[in-house]
Amino acid sequence: MSISNQMNRSDTKSERILQVANNLAVYTFLIGALPFTALFLSQYGYLDGLYYYTLGVPSKEHRIYYSGLFAIIIVNIVIASFITHAFSEPVEVEKKKKQ
Repeated sequence: MSISNQMNRSDTKSERILQVANNLAVYTFLIGALPFTALFLSQYGYLDGLYYYTLGVPSKEHRIYYSGLFAIIIVNIVIASFITHAFSEPVEVEKKKKQ
């Protein structure tokens, strides 16, 4: 294998590592930010329009339960999205020469 071919393989490998690290950072941010945002938006009534068309607007005593349920649903959506994205990435199989 020539030196330039080895350098091209290492460049694509380092690009792949950066892409994976970027995806991990994005999903880490999403799994931290989206559930809390959904929880507080729901708790303070900003999502009452959504509740009106689905479950009905919760009372003040039950609003925290619906907010927590909504945050749990958001976490599961983010996790499912991450898993789907991870399994849809191409897999590189390196063939080793028999020596």
